[in-house]
Amino acid sequence: MPKLSDIATAFVNFLYLSIFIVSVIFLLFTYCKSCSIFDVNLSFEKHWWFFFMLPVVVCCDLIVKYLISLVGKKGEN
Repeated sequence: MPKLSDIATAFVNFLYLSIFIVSVIFLLFTYCKSCSIFDVNLSFEKHWWFFFMLPVVVCCDLIVKYLISLVGKKGEN
């Protein structure tokens, strides 16, 4: 039977992967000039918040994994 921490880690990894895929699709299709995948127009001044979204998600992911590991260690003791 899998531990709760393993299930929570799998869920967090799935959530992180989903956010990454959605952000890549968002980049490719929202800021595309002529609907060509290779012609992406990114305006850093206008959409600066988007470029910092992925590092924030990575930091949140690491914090959640750390908290899950603490809960797992506490449950083993």
